[in-house]
Amino acid sequence: MTHCVKPYPQKSTVLALAHIAFEVGNVKATLKEVINAGGNSIGEVVAAAYPDGLEAVFVYAQNPEGNIIELQSWKRIKD
Repeated sequence: MTHCVKPYPQKSTVLALAHIAFEVGNVKATLKEVINAGGNSIGEVVAAAYPDGLEAVFVYAQNPEGNIIELQSWKRIKD
């Protein structure tokens, strides 16, 4: 049996403090699934192109339990 001496905070509100990232095929479609399941978006969907020819699309969200997640997808836009 495990006993918690100090209570854990109800929710984390710091984006970079504790989150898990998932690479998905379609960020917008996956975000819609998260929202339909009772989660919510944190911020906007962002696309960023990198000098190595890759593009990333990502967004932060909260799952229905309040955990912060990052959804991301990557694709090559130039060789």
